[in-house]
Amino acid sequence: MRPSLPHPGASSAGKVAVVATAVVSWARRRQVAGSSPRAPRTTASTGAGVDEAREAETRRQRAEERARSVIDSCADAFVAIDATGMVAEWNSQAERVFGWRREEVLGRALADTIVPPSLRQAHLEGLRRVVATGEGRVLGQSLELDALHRDGHLFPVELSLSPVCHGGRWTFNAFIRDITKRRERAEAAQRLAAIVESSQDAIVSTDLEGLIQTWNGAAGAMYGYEAAEAIGRPMSLIVPAERRHEVEHLLDEVRRGVRVPHHETTQLTKSGMTLEVALTLSPVRDASGSVVGASAVARDISEQRWLAATLDTTLSSLEAALAEARLSAQTSRRFLADAAHQLRTPLGGIRAAAETLLHDLPPPSRDRLLGNLIAEASRAGRLVARLLQVARLDQGEALAPEPVDVVALCHEEAKRARAHSPDLHIGVRTTAPLQPCELDPHAVREILANLLDNARRHARHRIELVVGTEDDTVAVAVVDDGPGLPMELVERAFERFASLDGMGGSGLGLPIASGLAEAHGGELRYESRRFILRLPMTVEKVRAAAR
Repeated sequence: MRPSLPHPGASSAGKVAVVATAVVSWARRRQVAGSSPRAPRTTASTGAGVDEAREAETRRQRAEERARSVIDSCADAFVAIDATGMVAEWNSQAERVFGWRREEVLGRALADTIVPPSLRQAHLEGLRRVVATGEGRVLGQSLELDALHRDGHLFPVELSLSPVCHGGRWTFNAFIRDITKRRERAEAAQRLAAIVESSQDAIVSTDLEGLIQTWNGAAGAMYGYEAAEAIGRPMSLIVPAERRHEVEHLLDEVRRGVRVPHHETTQLTKSGMTLEVALTLSPVRDASGSVVGASAVARDISEQRWLAATLDTTLSSLEAALAEARLSAQTSRRFLADAAHQLRTPLGGIRAAAETLLHDLPPPSRDRLLGNLIAEASRAGRLVARLLQVARLDQGEALAPEPVDVVALCHEEAKRARAHSPDLHIGVRTTAPLQPCELDPHAVREILANLLDNARRHARHRIELVVGTEDDTVAVAVVDDGPGLPMELVERAFERFASLDGMGGSGLGLPIASGLAEAHGGELRYESRRFILRLPMTVEKVRAAAR
């Protein structure tokens, strides 16, 4: 009896597998039939029967070898089961796909081998239905479902199932392909498509002739064409006539496999409006690596171009204003320095003459006059000294750091302030042990003197200098019981010549103190109703600030 033909719905690859299995089954049945005992009629007939049996065995072996060769050469896993669901055939590809060796699975229930627990009941019911009725929903179809690996993990497969019924006995042949990578590629393609569609940049792909193949939503928004209007048309649809030679040049580059990372050009919308765009072009390759098209990512830079031009104009104006300001500042510094030097000599002479007159002329009226003269000269001298200090700060005068006992300096300046304001209680308090710091002592004295002079003008009864540390800085807070500085005036307090109290201040003390603190790499700020001076403890930071 010849083997039954495969089910009509089987694929060509499935038919090969079915035929191969049927050939093996048929050959085995012929072997059994050929080995059945028969009563010999004559000696000659007995000899002929032996020859026929040998020839049949040879044919069977060759057929089985051919069938095995066909089965093992399949690119996909081939599995055959009998009507009870036991594995009857298992090729080498099935070993690689499922992790089971052939000798381990032959005669084993397929349901317990590669069918996931969630599908086993449906598998067994379908098997019984086919055996009973000859019909089944999955026969001759290609299905995608999960399979079970020997190590317990599930993975997606594509299954084609074909039945063979011979002499009332069923055999089911399955052609199985691991589609894990295909599924991953499909999911990656879906993700990529979603990214492309949601991109804010226009993304367009073309074939090598420049015909548009894909067109995302951003391209429609930018150019005004719907995808159906653009796909199949040449890229010249959105390119001005005078720029079309650029498109040909860029496509030539892409055809050679060259990526064009940035190209600025002009393109057209459906309404005829001109756009300034930045293009990135990349070759699109097939599975073999051959260039089959081009991908273009376009971004509208019209607004950026306008902003850049506006910014260039603004920067030019700012540079001109800055140059003018530098010239003005340089002129001002020169004036301050010259004025201070010119005033110092006559003021010194006035003070010397006044002191001489004070000692030689005792009348009280002259004493008062000369005392006022000395006071005014001293006041002018302080102003000159501060003007000189401002000029030195502006010129970036170098500091001379050395080990300084900040607490001792605070005590010395507090003593000086008490001599000028004996009615105020002026003290010093430390919150932590403090080692000598690398600072310019003359600059620190100037800062403390300015802060105490400012505090003396506003304090009612007491002033306190609180000395401590914050991280790697020394902090000196000057606290007084005066009314405090309104927050809206804090910024102005550090402006030059801004006298806020109307009590005779020059408006230079706090700006000078702040400038000296910054020259050290520190800061002077007004916080919580007090001025706080922070200076670095190490000479490296002081020298870095000076540079």
